[in-house]
Amino acid sequence: MTSLWPIMQLSYVEQSCRLRIIEDGKRYFGDRFKPITEITQFNDYVGVLHGCAFLTVDYLRQQAAGNLIISLFLGVRVYLNPKTALYEGNRNQGLVLNNIKDLPKGTAIARHYTGQKKIGTNRQTLKSFKGCEAHEPNTEQVIRALAGMGEQKAPRRKGYH
Repeated sequence: MTSLWPIMQLSYVEQSCRLRIIEDGKRYFGDRFKPITEITQFNDYVGVLHGCAFLTVDYLRQQAAGNLIISLFLGVRVYLNPKTALYEGNRNQGLVLNNIKDLPKGTAIARHYTGQKKIGTNRQTLKSFKGCEAHEPNTEQVIRALAGMGEQKAPRRKGYH
């Protein structure tokens, strides 16, 4: 049987809620529960995500988008609430995501890893719409437009002097 080590990002959660979550986590999982309560250096946090077999995001409002993108690129199996914009929007882009309602119960989740083909699909999709190559042309266009504005004066609006 595989041991699960639940890790929960709580550094941006309100203090009173954070304490309740930690209490519940310790009650259900004991010492295996690993809350992250402090802001973590980016590389260290990516290392934490890389060690995860799966990520669950059950928010209804858009949160954890960075965690989602990094996790998908690393090959972590991601389960999302289908009512959030992140779920439908990213699936429409071609990313392989899982509905949180399909999350296996108990230790069965430990056997649900993302296959190499799906990892490759997610990496290629992410590179195509979130990678440097996807944003470079737009960035260059913005820089050229801003550089050209330096020689122009902003138009004066009536009442603003």
